Amino acid sequence: MNANMDELNTKLTNVNEQISANKEELKSDLKGIGDKLTTMDKKFEEMEGRIESDLEKLKQKVMTGQGDEFKFQTPYSKPSIKLSTYDGKSSWQVYKTQFSIVADANQWDSQTKACQLAASSRRC
Repeated sequence: MNANMDELNTKLTNVNEQISANKEELKSDLKGIGDKLTTMDKKFEEMEGRIESDLEKLKQKVMTGQGDEFKFQTPYSKPSIKLSTYDGKSSWQVYKTQFSIVADANQWDSQTKACQLAASSRRC
């Protein structure tokens, strides 16, 4: 009976040693996971800081209209109103009034007005 008790004590000791070894392994694994989580937390905080910084810079650019992003955008343009050709049959005063209205609507400068007037006039 003593032999059975010794054998049982040996097995129990082995089981306890195995449990202790497993506990240590789990502690080590948990510590590794905790370290990884801490590292990831730091990386997320750094990324969050960079994103907030970039967002603030972008807001400033938008507010001031600075930056290359805004230099190459084409402005919204209204469709231009076409000018009819002066044929000499209608009154010059009527054509001149129509020309002025079209020029103002198209926001032509003096040079553009001169070119358009020359192009729209044809010999009668």
